[in-house]
Amino acid sequence: MNEDVIGRHLGRDVRKDGDTHPACFECRKATDLPLFSLDLRLQGGNRTQINYSYLESAELDLSGSIKLFASTHSITFSGRCLTPLYEAIGRHDVVWIKELGEFAENTTQVPFVEHIRIERKKG
Repeated sequence: MNEDVIGRHLGRDVRKDGDTHPACFECRKATDLPLFSLDLRLQGGNRTQINYSYLESAELDLSGSIKLFASTHSITFSGRCLTPLYEAIGRHDVVWIKELGEFAENTTQVPFVEHIRIERKKG
């Protein structure tokens, strides 16, 4: 993976003229303090924060989804090229994840989160 692709999925501004790859998540910088929560940003503007300490497990389905299981919520991300996002979540390095909607033509080689489904657990 080249630096531009890595930078894009890390949320860095590495875009060149005519480059329209969207950033769907951002990781903390190595010099930042540890993160306490994960900010989920939906297309309509609504946001949910999940405390990293509430995460119990995660599953990566290579066909295009990540499932997070927390004590308070179940979260499903659907999209493409989600392995870097899954690995960063496991390290508690992700600051935010943004739902981008329908796939763009030029996102076949970079992480892309099409949809985020958040379900609050009852009880």
